[in-house]
Amino acid sequence: MGYGLLTVADEIGITASADIIEARLPTAEYILKTAGSMLVDTFHNTMREMGYVKELIKAIEALSVKNVLQSFPEDGILSAGGLQNMESRNGLEWIIDPIDGIHNFIRGIPEVGLQIAIRSRGELMYASMYQPFNQEQSTATRGMGAIYHDYRNGQELNLRVSNRKLSEALVIYDGSLGTSGALNSIEALRRIGPRADGTRVFGIAIQDFTMIASGRAEIFVTTVANPEDVAPGILLVREAGGRVTDLAGQEVGIDSRNLLVTNGVVHDEVLTLLGGLQ
Repeated sequence: MGYGLLTVADEIGITASADIIEARLPTAEYILKTAGSMLVDTFHNTMREMGYVKELIKAIEALSVKNVLQSFPEDGILSAGGLQNMESRNGLEWIIDPIDGIHNFIRGIPEVGLQIAIRSRGELMYASMYQPFNQEQSTATRGMGAIYHDYRNGQELNLRVSNRKLSEALVIYDGSLGTSGALNSIEALRRIGPRADGTRVFGIAIQDFTMIASGRAEIFVTTVANPEDVAPGILLVREAGGRVTDLAGQEVGIDSRNLLVTNGVVHDEVLTLLGGLQ
């Protein structure tokens, strides 16, 4: 399934699709802000081990399912927790990441967030990534660009990737070293790092993608992607003018395990460096 230019859906059409997505935005905002408050309120709980976090994920999933199905009972739901996934009966699907940065949360590192994407018949249409501790949110609507919101300072900015070349680039890589495919992330960093200006690891997909979309970094590589982690970011970066493929330069969907995310300027050069890596 492609995620490039807008296509005409069989029954919905571009204009109707935009209206249908817009009708769902208040529900998406309510879920993100309410669940964000739940994260903040429980952050200083001394029992932040994995068992406690799983219960929190269940609670956020229950909140999400209740509010989506209350207003849009035909919609499908795909959640990172996997506890309450529901098939779509109308071609519309919510993709929800209840806690992005789980290990940060467990260790008391406030680089934590929540994500929602909505797709229509497989095409990503809307994305929202919210970090409640920073009071920052990045949103993207297909064909309409990407926007950054700083609620602390009342700022709203259009997101745009940088035009830096490889020697000036900041590289982000996935630090999930204990997972299958992680060695390829390390190998990718070994090939790219010496030619770039620096490297970073954040441990949260929201930061990985928004750093590229905002022009603060130029390259993000992961070989351990999960659909709920990357769906919002794929749309965000593309709407900010960036490029997303797999490590062989092929088109990707949300099920792709390996991703190369760049400002577009460096993409082909990086693909050459990554030749043969999957």
